[in-house]
Amino acid sequence: MKPEFDNFADEYNAINDRAAIRATGYPLEYFTNYKVDDICREININRLRPDTFLDFGCGIGNTLKSLSSRALGLKLFGAEVSAASVGIAKGLNLPADIALIDSALPFEERHFGFTFASCVFHHIPESEQQKWADELFLVTDSGGTVMIYEHNPLNPVTRHVFANSPFEANAKNAHPCPLESAVATGWVSRP
Repeated sequence: MKPEFDNFADEYNAINDRAAIRATGYPLEYFTNYKVDDICREININRLRPDTFLDFGCGIGNTLKSLSSRALGLKLFGAEVSAASVGIAKGLNLPADIALIDSALPFEERHFGFTFASCVFHHIPESEQQKWADELFLVTDSGGTVMIYEHNPLNPVTRHVFANSPFEANAKNAHPCPLESAVATGWVSRP
């Protein structure tokens, strides 16, 4: 994975905020909180008791910031390929350990009770998606949860935003079938 987000890290929120408001009328924070609400709902409805949480592709820390404001008692971790984004996230002084990703996730096997990836896989070449899905399952506890959010490639609003975002210039919308296959294979082949 290339750290192309280094080019946009300083302006990530401003660019995404303008695009989100223009396309939907809602700011970026609305969508971040929506996903965090889903995480909390998943934990509560299924009576999960994770003690550790990984945000794979944490960017500048938006999800970790929102999640840290909830009283869930989770030890938070983030992992990101963009050194500039990691620097910004660490500068927020969040109660989270944030690591730079190189060729593999820098965590022990089965370390996390809940692993989350939001709009990351479409930035990963399809030929590498299986490897990174396997990495997520490798670091997630056998009784843990992996939650992956991706853009809906069939939604016209999503397609418009995707086509006009500087972040998506080298990305390819992740269609459900290959991504589902990568996740299913990671789940099935897991030791």
